[in-house]
Amino acid sequence: MKKILIVDDSRSIRQSFIDILSPLAACEEAVNGQAAVDRVKQRLNEGGRFDLIFMDIIMPEKDGLAAVKEIRDFEISLGRTGAGRLKIIIATTLQDPSRILIAQYDCGADGYITKPFTKETVMQTLRNNGFAFGIRRLQTVNQ
Repeated sequence: MKKILIVDDSRSIRQSFIDILSPLAACEEAVNGQAAVDRVKQRLNEGGRFDLIFMDIIMPEKDGLAAVKEIRDFEISLGRTGAGRLKIIIATTLQDPSRILIAQYDCGADGYITKPFTKETVMQTLRNNGFAFGIRRLQTVNQ
């Protein structure tokens, strides 16, 4: 089963993602960027991985952009690049697409979704990032 890490300081946002994604994948949560970095590093060091991360931008302790950069740097140190790296989607309340795209490319995220979001928006974001849907499970296209 695919594994998704949902990172947001808002319990209600995390729960919204879980409600949408839990029928398709195993979902784990982190409440800030530092907790996400720690969880990803631990998982990769143990030989596991997450298939997808939804990362909020504005959070206490470590914001999402800094967390994504740190995760990307750690992946590079392990030789995970290109198709071997985690898919990371930024979740944001920003409504300015140019700022979002700059943030996305500066930190190394694969895409973004704006909040508030709908189930249809989340599913389309997954499809846009190479995830297909089998019966009750999430599959990665070309893997």
